Amino acid sequence: MIYQRDYGYDPAGNRIQENRDGISITCGYNEANQINYRNNATEAINYQHDDNGNLLSETSNLNGATTYGYDYENRLISVQDAFNLAQFTYNGAWQRTSVSENANVVRYIYDAMLPVVERDSAGNTLAAYTRIPDIAGGIGGLVSRWNGTATHYYHNLMLDNVTRISDESGSIVQAYDYDAFGNVTAQTGSLINNYQFQDKELLPDFGLVFYGARYYKPILGIFINTDPLGMVDGPNLYRFCLGDPVNYLDPWGLMVGFGYMGGPAIGLGAGGIPGIPPPDIGGGGISQPGAAQINSGGCEKDGGGGSVFSKSQDKSPKPVKKLVNKGGPPLRDGKGWNHDYESKNWWKDFLDKLADFLGGGGDLGRR
Repeated sequence: MIYQRDYGYDPAGNRIQENRDGISITCGYNEANQINYRNNATEAINYQHDDNGNLLSETSNLNGATTYGYDYENRLISVQDAFNLAQFTYNGAWQRTSVSENANVVRYIYDAMLPVVERDSAGNTLAAYTRIPDIAGGIGGLVSRWNGTATHYYHNLMLDNVTRISDESGSIVQAYDYDAFGNVTAQTGSLINNYQFQDKELLPDFGLVFYGARYYKPILGIFINTDPLGMVDGPNLYRFCLGDPVNYLDPWGLMVGFGYMGGPAIGLGAGGIPGIPPPDIGGGGISQPGAAQINSGGCEKDGGGGSVFSKSQDKSPKPVKKLVNKGGPPLRDGKGWNHDYESKNWWKDFLDKLADFLGGGGDLGRR
């Protein structure tokens, strides 16, 4: 299927113009890179955020209002429009344990951060998934789904986009095509399947994709709340895959990576975290070949045996408080961010947060 997408961006990486199959769309943002509006010739949508930067509501002159609710960890716990209500629960490990859509409940059983079994409210198995996390981009590795009566097989591209689903005989029963940001441009088949773009689960009634740490909205090309890890991908805390999802992926809604397309991965012990390369932290940065290792011994050495941090980086202050406290530069201003990003102390804190989210725990990144 032939489609057209043209985008224009402001200096902070926010999409301010879009040509969508001949429809001209404009968007506006505030100083915190939060979307304020998205308008075309027939529809005007206004957005509101809470004090923590979470998308709170979107109101369309055509479709009415959609409201969002969050818990104290800024995790989405409800979304509602005029026709649908979805509610979510989580455990202490940040795993989403249930989804209730219009009173239909699905409960999840996990292997680390990947759901492998779905059950209804009575405990009956609805689906069981086979995954190989280090294939097809390394961010989910969805291989097959068994629904109690039949098994279907997923066929993915390098960025883990599900493009075809086949049955046990090998016949294609479902097919998808996407634009760069994950909007479905063509679909065939009637199979009920919510795992599509980058192997992540779609909430179809609301156009949201669950990435583990937060939700992504493909029609806008942004996350609906800020990055829990802070400024790992720059001062714009909502941008998806640095605005370049053709070449990057975001395994958990935390940090961009290259998957298994040649980019190095940060190591969690010996296994590594698929799809997350180390950032360029400046003059004393990670040498190649080799990747920074996250383990109980800390992160003082890179894979090649050299120091990860330069002497100047050792003396750098923590950036996050400096940037968000009174007197720091506005979030849309990248000036000063690059130096602060090189902070050794900040990098250690980041490794701790990342490992905690992925279930590593322990005294990571500390001596």
